[in-house]
Amino acid sequence: MNSTFTLVRYAKLEKGWRRGKIVKTPNGKIKHPYVLVGGQEIEAPQGRYQILRYDGKRPVYTDLGNDPTQALSKFKAAEKQAEKKVEAIRAAEAAGLTIEHEQPAVKDNRKTLAALAASFLEKHEDLPHRSDDSLEKYTLITKTFRQICRAKYPEDVTVEDLIKWCGWLVQTSLHVFRPEAVMSLGSAFRPAVTIVYW
Repeated sequence: MNSTFTLVRYAKLEKGWRRGKIVKTPNGKIKHPYVLVGGQEIEAPQGRYQILRYDGKRPVYTDLGNDPTQALSKFKAAEKQAEKKVEAIRAAEAAGLTIEHEQPAVKDNRKTLAALAASFLEKHEDLPHRSDDSLEKYTLITKTFRQICRAKYPEDVTVEDLIKWCGWLVQTSLHVFRPEAVMSLGSAFRPAVTIVYW
């Protein structure tokens, strides 16, 4: 099994979101919020720390948040747990015991509404001519839609969910939800919901 863990930073740079190695201070702490890309230390306050490990050849990332102290603590705990598992397997094999490796669960490769909404907002945030108002509008649209319809996957969304959400829009007094905001829902949330709205 591949038990190698690496602590990386996923951050927004001038040319978009990139992953890079963390930068450490002489006393072993994380030099926040810097990331090492192309051999250069780049200050990147907008981002988060992640654990990188491999499932075979496939990279797997685990988010640790943007707090450097908590991220380093969680990383060390995960690394220690993985090391203990490897040691236990080696000890059992040395004793002549047969190790029944856990069968991997069937993977569900479907993307959730939450993941699609986050991806949409991230791409919109990178647009060179986007406005803060439009980002605020799209953030509220995706957030409230997911809260009200409560579907996990796009294919779980029903017409009743849409009607319920539109009814909430009519009742709310939030200035961001003007009639034209509702009309823009198709283009704003199309990456997340695979149903026909109109």
